[in-house]
Amino acid sequence: MVFIKSYSKSGSLLTVMIAVSVVMFLSAGCTGKIGSGHPEMADDPVGAYGNYLSDVRKLDNLPTKELAVHINRWRAARDSAFSHAIRDTSGNPHSDLYGRCERIHDSLRTEFIRLARSVSRTCQDVFVLKELTSPYYGDKDMKVAADNARPFFSSLDSTPPLDSDRNNILSAYRRLLARTLQDGIHDLAGLKSFIRNEDAVFRTFLTHLNGLAGEDMSDISKDTEQCCSRVFIAAENEEISYRDAMIYMAMRTNRRLIQNAAVCLRDIRENRIKSKSQAWGYACMMLQPYISMDGICAVLLSDAEKEELRRIAEQTPAAFARLGDVLQSDMENPDELPATLMEIYIQRL
Repeated sequence: MVFIKSYSKSGSLLTVMIAVSVVMFLSAGCTGKIGSGHPEMADDPVGAYGNYLSDVRKLDNLPTKELAVHINRWRAARDSAFSHAIRDTSGNPHSDLYGRCERIHDSLRTEFIRLARSVSRTCQDVFVLKELTSPYYGDKDMKVAADNARPFFSSLDSTPPLDSDRNNILSAYRRLLARTLQDGIHDLAGLKSFIRNEDAVFRTFLTHLNGLAGEDMSDISKDTEQCCSRVFIAAENEEISYRDAMIYMAMRTNRRLIQNAAVCLRDIRENRIKSKSQAWGYACMMLQPYISMDGICAVLLSDAEKEELRRIAEQTPAAFARLGDVLQSDMENPDELPATLMEIYIQRL
């Protein structure tokens, strides 16, 4: 959940983004569907991985889709190299194969960061890269499961926001979370009920977003995390299938991130951001779709959500420029933002 907290009033945008990136979900360590070929590693994993590094150093000026192809090849080569290195190390405790592979891997990461910055990128490119390098890209079973869940999420807009003012919405939020923690979530119907009720409260919260700056909502964040953990505990107890838990929670995340970013853009566009602390808070919230969407979230986006993210991406540079007016000299060049976001993503691979 994205809430305005107490953000630093100084420092660079890159520093804030790196701090926010800690909350990013870890992507699964398996190969994507695009460009999954990789060098043979069985006989000499270090040599083969080193040769692959030499090949990557020859690359330059890659369009985003081509960059995604090469990142998928890198991940496949990485998995193969480390798999053979681990087997060698287990049989020979004095072997340094694993350490040598790690050093090559660090060099490859540096090269892919260079490639990400080798041409001008847009914020939309960040979403494209995440989708095409997702381990779940092209997973037909996941698409079918998502299509089955989508009518439920489409129906959420039929539930109106609460008739609650700024002073009462946080109390309503706390009551909902407390009730959920008390009753628990024990089946798919309970999960849907939680998502529906929370969605109505969250949309009400967003109508008062600008006026809630500075409010302490750490307890709401904590209780929301606990409610989410209850979902996966239910999956472990086989009360909900793990696939349903994963898909419904990822689609919930997508919906919330998009709604939050859209409201932030509206507030920025209408010049509602007046203080530096507000500007830093909104900058962090604007970054959340780029930082917090993992590989599962990326492939579960509907066509309508992708279109909304495209509009958000188009408006993001101008929004950061306006925030820069409030922050004055504290804001970095918004044109550097897409490449920096790609760098953060690649650092996690």
